[in-house]
Amino acid sequence: MTRTLAFILALLPALAPAVRAGDKLSPDQFKAICAVAQDQDHTTVGLAYEDRISEAINGAMRDALKSCAAHATPPLDIDIVLIISAEGKVEEAIPDPTEPISACVAGKLSRERFPAPPRPDWKQLINIHIKD
Repeated sequence: MTRTLAFILALLPALAPAVRAGDKLSPDQFKAICAVAQDQDHTTVGLAYEDRISEAINGAMRDALKSCAAHATPPLDIDIVLIISAEGKVEEAIPDPTEPISACVAGKLSRERFPAPPRPDWKQLINIHIKD
C-alpha cells in the first residue's frame, strides 16, 4: 500500500498540468487521482475533514442533482474528485471521463466553497450511486 501510494504521489505532478488546464483525463488518470484522494481520506486528518465537509457536500450535491439528473434514468454513477484550496474554494472539479452526468455535476460543484481542508490542494472524492 505504501509503495502504491508513493507511486501515485510521484505520478500526480505529471497529471497536474492536464488537471489544471481543464483537459479531459483518461480513465486511468482519473483512477490515479481517485486513489490519491481515497488514501488521503483514510488518514486521521482525512476522516476529521470528512466530518466537517460532508454536510456542505450533501447540500451542494442535492442542488446539482436537481439540475443534472432531472431527465436522467437510473442507475446513475457519479464520481468526481474536487481539488480544494487552502481557503476551501474548489480549484478544480474533475469528473470521471466515462460518466456524462459526472461532468454536469462537476460543473455545478466547481463554483462551490467548502470548509478549509487540512492542506492546500486537498483531493476530495465524491462517489454516488443512484439505483432508482
